Amino acid sequence: MKKTFAVFLSLVLLLSVCGTVFADSGETNQTPEFEKPVTVSVTDETGAPVSGATLQLSDSEGNVLKTWDANGDRTFFLKEGEYTIRNLSVSDDYLEDTEPVFVTVERTEAEQAVYTGTVQYDHDHTEICNSSKHVGLELYTVSGNGKSTVAYCFNHGKKNPTGSDYREYIATPELLFRYALNKNDGITAQNLYDHVLSIIYRSASVQSAYDLDDVEIRYLAYMAIKNFTDPKCFIEFDENGSSLLLYDENGKPMKGEDGKYLFAEGGCVLGTIVHHGNTDHKSDPDYVFPQKYIDAYKDLIGSTAHPSDYYLYFYYPEGYEIGNDQSFQILLSAKRAAAENAVLTLRPALQFEVTLVWAFDGSTGKSLPSAAKVAPHLRLYADGEDVTDLYEGKLEVVDNRNKTYTVRFNGLPKLNEDMSEIEYMLEIGGVKDYIAEENTATNGGTIVLTRLNLTIKPLKPVPIRPVRP
Repeated sequence: MKKTFAVFLSLVLLLSVCGTVFADSGETNQTPEFEKPVTVSVTDETGAPVSGATLQLSDSEGNVLKTWDANGDRTFFLKEGEYTIRNLSVSDDYLEDTEPVFVTVERTEAEQAVYTGTVQYDHDHTEICNSSKHVGLELYTVSGNGKSTVAYCFNHGKKNPTGSDYREYIATPELLFRYALNKNDGITAQNLYDHVLSIIYRSASVQSAYDLDDVEIRYLAYMAIKNFTDPKCFIEFDENGSSLLLYDENGKPMKGEDGKYLFAEGGCVLGTIVHHGNTDHKSDPDYVFPQKYIDAYKDLIGSTAHPSDYYLYFYYPEGYEIGNDQSFQILLSAKRAAAENAVLTLRPALQFEVTLVWAFDGSTGKSLPSAAKVAPHLRLYADGEDVTDLYEGKLEVVDNRNKTYTVRFNGLPKLNEDMSEIEYMLEIGGVKDYIAEENTATNGGTIVLTRLNLTIKPLKPVPIRPVRP
């Protein structure tokens, strides 16, 4: 009785890869808005990457969508529309007055194409199974833009995809997480996305490594994807393909208060595959489920490796509603796609500093001119051009209290239009009672100002002679 029931249950569970055995509930979500990846980079004027800037992304209404610290490229999935990226702060090595970057996200003509989903069946792989109704033999494709792409479905409890028209959308981690109705407990959106994407990306190398044909690798990739999107639909068997169904003392399958059968903890998609093969070959005493399938499956699910420009794609039939039990499962594929690039260019900055030395012995009793009175006598030149007025807000004159002043310009541009380093020079002149032998200095230099020793001789009285009449 136990064996008969277990075999019956396995056949029900394994009618198709995209079967409709399980009903599920959830809120209704219409087909999502179109989104595209936008990669934000921060570089200096030479194109070298920059860290340490705080960036902000906002939409056309001025709503702040993201704020983050730049540390390498960041990719965001953005809906159609206009966006602005600006820097909020930078380190002292860069100028703050960086121009914002404007990004437009819109569909290209190719991205508006209509795809057709088709399915073919393969019943010749008797080493895996010899039943025409079993899981893994439905080989989906989507066709559009003159190309056909291998596709995989998920959400086991919904209808099989049909041959109706499909729209292609990039599948963001958030969309996959929301739409995978039976996903692993505790898995994050990004981890789910990376696992599924890696399975599709690495299928070719796994196929070669384990000497699999096209149908075998597609079968194993289907089931590997379901290990993350639909594992709750395949909990009835342990890794060895043994049933986990619980029986009472009379040998009768046990049910919970909700009327559903009870199973021991554990179970995995791999166990379903093994049970599937063992059941179909029960009349062959020499049959052993091929180890290469087990090894290839574990290889597929054990990595999240994929290129940074490789993305999942969803294909939605007309009228798709995620929460509608009469709706269809989603077909997905993966491929390389060029993200929209947004490059924020920061201009390298430097600090210009010169020391003024006041050379006198102090015997005159005169005090130094104040820093405020010295400032108007300073001129700054950049590659020979007077830029004093342009950078007057960056000037700082500090009295060091030791007969020296520090003249400092903070945050000057480091490079000119030719990407050569700008040579800055400070000139001082016209300071009352002081003279400099050299009145100019470059960055880090010193100007010595010497006190003029002016001696004023007293005037001799001129005798006044009386004027005789």
